[in-house]
Amino acid sequence: MALEKRREFELLISRPPWNNSVWIEYAKWEESQNEFERARSIWNRALKKDYHMEMKNNFIDHALNVWDLAVTFCPEIDQLWYKYIHMEEMMLNNVAGARQVFERWMTWTPDQQSWLSYIEFELRYNETERAREIFERLVQCHPKVSSWIGFVKFEMKNGEAGRARNCYKRAVDKLRDDDEEVEQLLLAFAEFKLN
Repeated sequence: MALEKRREFELLISRPPWNNSVWIEYAKWEESQNEFERARSIWNRALKKDYHMEMKNNFIDHALNVWDLAVTFCPEIDQLWYKYIHMEEMMLNNVAGARQVFERWMTWTPDQQSWLSYIEFELRYNETERAREIFERLVQCHPKVSSWIGFVKFEMKNGEAGRARNCYKRAVDKLRDDDEEVEQLLLAFAEFKLN
């Protein structure tokens, strides 16, 4: 029964003209079947198709609207944010727009890698102070050894040994109740002191 319904939807979405309501109905049906990965895949396919149509016809504002809606309705899907940022930064050369998208994304407290991508973005434009501010927010959002050590390495790479030492001290204060985390941190700090 489900396979038959799925085939029916696939047939409908393959026919021209483009019909948004069929894609939405299809994705919602998959969700109602608890097929969340399939539902996500349908949303991604629909967005990609709509985005490509808009770009092919040089409707840049409409293409941006597609990504804006995508991240509004599915903020937990990192790939949508990355594609939106890619369009702003690489295709439109709109660094300020890409930064705004990153800022919107960070309000959802994404995983550590998302924050690191934002930091790398700022470093591509030699925005060291902005990157430092984002590291500060990262260690507040994800107070883990790996976040703090990343921050320390960033400071060392920028010739800021005093700031790096301060990061270690702050990390020990922040993580003092977690024996395993503090142990890892102290080992890294000891190695830092030896260098």
